[in-house]
Amino acid sequence: MPRGEIELADDFQLRRVTLFRSPERIYIGLGSIKVLRGEIERFCSHKPLIVTDPNMEKLGYVDKVKEHLQNVKVEVFDGIRGEPSVKDLEHLAKRAREGEYDLIIGLGGGSAMDSAKIASISVTNKGSIEDYIGVDKVKNKGLPLICIPTTSGTGSEVTRFAVIKYENTKKAVSSDLIIPDTAIVDPMLTVTLPARITAYTGLDALSHAVEAMISTLATPFTDALALTAIRAIFRYLRRAYKNGKDLEARYHMSMAATIAGLSFNDPKVLLAHSIGQTIGPIYNLPHGLSVAVALPYILDFYLSSSSDKIALISEAAGIYDAEKTNEENAQRLIKWLVNFYRELEVPLSLREFGASLDDLDKLAEYTVILQPRDNSPIRFTKENMLELYKKMLKGM
Repeated sequence: MPRGEIELADDFQLRRVTLFRSPERIYIGLGSIKVLRGEIERFCSHKPLIVTDPNMEKLGYVDKVKEHLQNVKVEVFDGIRGEPSVKDLEHLAKRAREGEYDLIIGLGGGSAMDSAKIASISVTNKGSIEDYIGVDKVKNKGLPLICIPTTSGTGSEVTRFAVIKYENTKKAVSSDLIIPDTAIVDPMLTVTLPARITAYTGLDALSHAVEAMISTLATPFTDALALTAIRAIFRYLRRAYKNGKDLEARYHMSMAATIAGLSFNDPKVLLAHSIGQTIGPIYNLPHGLSVAVALPYILDFYLSSSSDKIALISEAAGIYDAEKTNEENAQRLIKWLVNFYRELEVPLSLREFGASLDDLDKLAEYTVILQPRDNSPIRFTKENMLELYKKMLKGM
């Protein structure tokens, strides 16, 4: 090629123009809750609403937040109990619309922060919550929104998604307009998290990062974020699980969950979340657990399309062998991950949730119809989903 000429790239990934989205400000560090007062002043807020759950009141975290809101008229909505339904959120939306609030604070796990996102947009958008389920259906930016996570899992403090329990499954509101304005990630707020929930939420964060890498919408930029999160989770989750007061572990898990959240804003998640959002409502499972149990199986499912990416993840786990093929390294990762789960005492079979062979046809159908993923490198079919669910029933 003559000097000076530009070679046109044929690779779709090189030609695709991507947009990276995140909150305007992200504060991370032990004791970072102290910045809240300055953020309240920055938004000139005089009447914020804290959206949270009753447990945050019991743990004293609502009072911790109020300590930094002494000069404003703050009110609390603590009606978030588990994953919110449309009905639950309509009640919250009514409160937000009638309360004349000027800022929303989401305090808690993913459900509280997702609910805060809905509260924020409900003030500036007409109609029911159902009108905004889907992609980019929110028309107007909501009230200023500050999210403060108390778990290290969902990454909701930095994402464009709010998950809602909807009939027999889960759906999401997906919009740049619900990304929080500010995220305050204080690992001190996670030290009281029980070991079991530490494991489930940590594996949810792992799923976010892994699925962001396998997605057909992944980029080198999002891969770099995802791998950073994955390395931290593999290194620190067991420590946080064994000793909740290990502040170094809690710090790095908080950081990892937030980075994992940033990593999937554009690539989106995949089959582990489709399965999780199918089995979660049916067997009444916490979100983190329902996604976590699926992760080893979806890695096996994507071996034929994505062994190169899964091999990179094996490197993050410290088990990559340069003498082996990508597929061999990917298979080694799955076996390694199963042992990782066992150390965290996380179930690996649907039978442990009361599932039976008779359930599988319905599960496969629900996943294909209600939880499709256009970013998946392998298309979901009734047949391949049924085969996968059979493996999940048998266990690893």
